[in-house]
Amino acid sequence: MRAKVLPGQYRSLRALLDDPTHNPFQTSAAGIHYARLFTTDEHTLYFMVIYDDYMAAFDFLSANADGVDRVFGHCQGYPAAGAKDKPALIAYVEANFLDIQLYYRAYNAAQAAIRDNLTLRDEFLKFLKDTTGVSEAALRERYAEFLQSPHMRNYDRIRSNDVSDEDLTSSRDITLAPVGPDRVAPFTLLARLED
Repeated sequence: MRAKVLPGQYRSLRALLDDPTHNPFQTSAAGIHYARLFTTDEHTLYFMVIYDDYMAAFDFLSANADGVDRVFGHCQGYPAAGAKDKPALIAYVEANFLDIQLYYRAYNAAQAAIRDNLTLRDEFLKFLKDTTGVSEAALRERYAEFLQSPHMRNYDRIRSNDVSDEDLTSSRDITLAPVGPDRVAPFTLLARLED
């Protein structure tokens, strides 16, 4: 959400946010993974939160009413009763809500699978750098080669039937399985962006 800082309140707000002894989020709440307060200019305060459930964010703010009220008390329209007045808090947040639509999926994968995914990402970034400026035909050809390449390496472990996911100490190289019936192609779209 984006809140408007009251005139003449920015310095006081910044001092509060910069104070290492002030943590507005003393109480954790189930389903909250990340919460941050920050300013971008003297007129604007942002609250960013990553949650499992939308209402959990309000529970989190209410559970931290004392610290939250000290911060948002510097902003226009903040409820007089503060974060403990949940209906008023919800109305305030929704009136200042920014629809970012940034979604991610968390999943319970073994460390080995996560490391494979990170390796794919690194290799894809290298691919993008290496293909900058090539023609569309060359890009398509190199992309097809990239997807089938058995040479994308993960240096942390070796994939083998006799090595468990917990064994992450091998220094030998492995090759990731090429795209096929057991592995979905991880990338489906390439586009050139104009400045």
